[in-house]
Amino acid sequence: MEQLNEIFAIYLPQFHRIPENDIWWGEGFTEWDNVKAAVPLYKGHQQPQIPLNGYYDLSNLESIRTQAKILRQYKIRGLCFYHYYSIGRMLLQKPAELLLEADDIDIEYFFSWANHDWRRTWYRFNNEMLFKQEYGDSEEMLAHYAYLRKFFCDQRYKKINNKPVFIIYSSASIPNFDLLKKIWDSEARKDGFDGIYFVSTVTGKGVDINAVKYDAYFDFEPDSIIAEQVSPMLREIQSWRAKIIPKINKILPIKIFRQKFKYYYLLNASEKNKVDHHGKPYISGAFARWDNTPRHGYNARLILGSDPTLFKKMLNSRIHDKNGTGIVLINSWNEWSEGSNLEPNTIDEYSYLNVVKEVMNAD
Repeated sequence: MEQLNEIFAIYLPQFHRIPENDIWWGEGFTEWDNVKAAVPLYKGHQQPQIPLNGYYDLSNLESIRTQAKILRQYKIRGLCFYHYYSIGRMLLQKPAELLLEADDIDIEYFFSWANHDWRRTWYRFNNEMLFKQEYGDSEEMLAHYAYLRKFFCDQRYKKINNKPVFIIYSSASIPNFDLLKKIWDSEARKDGFDGIYFVSTVTGKGVDINAVKYDAYFDFEPDSIIAEQVSPMLREIQSWRAKIIPKINKILPIKIFRQKFKYYYLLNASEKNKVDHHGKPYISGAFARWDNTPRHGYNARLILGSDPTLFKKMLNSRIHDKNGTGIVLINSWNEWSEGSNLEPNTIDEYSYLNVVKEVMNAD
């Protein structure tokens, strides 16, 4: 029997209240506010999405237990938590900390350091800085590792080659990665590991060809396809639209969507034009659907025509790919405001999760 790759899903820990969001977006704000406020912007537009299992609170451990039970039932091995850390300041860390404490929850997990600034770009706000990403000196790098140590030493934390897996969203943004790697690898060896398995994300900016000291790449979808695999002409057109249309939408009464793609086109592009990973292993990416109008309105990116059949085709191509790391990472479990969620809604219910289960059971 063929050994299939394991499936993980990206996990957004935004569904609980934190003091910073109270200040930035209003008292009691959580990601559910974006989800509930969504409206249909064209005929047949399925917004707002409503979670089939209710609006949960991720500061409640039972919410995480319920999700873990669904993950196991539908053959998803675990979660990749977004990790927000800037010179000792953290955001949205509570769900991962709750999982760490509840060692009876049988799922694997790892982190993706979302090392980007937070700005007031949702809705029609300005570009005000909310949370600046900073890195600090060697002492700060040690402090960051000291926080992560307890997770890395958890037997459920995903390792490759006896190295804890740690994805970095913007590898090009770290000013002194060589020093960070040296410090973290040294600390990891003290903890009985062979270093850290650093992964550079293929974002909308494409492959970071300077990530030579990283162990692998991660094809973050759909950004990786759009940046690396669609035709150069379409990429240029969409890049132009992304810059110009938000400006047009500020002055015209009739609004235009910033970017639109067809799911089947992106799927075909991803199968015909392979990403050049420069000889490195990679974590394959996949996505079920995409619609981030709840956050951005007409300045959103829409990917039209997604359905479980096409998603199954995409997932099959990834799960049988033997040139990667052994992980397929789906975007996402619960990015409701980006419309990429596998977590069931009242329209599709468990149809996308059933695809995952079917693919994993087929062999």
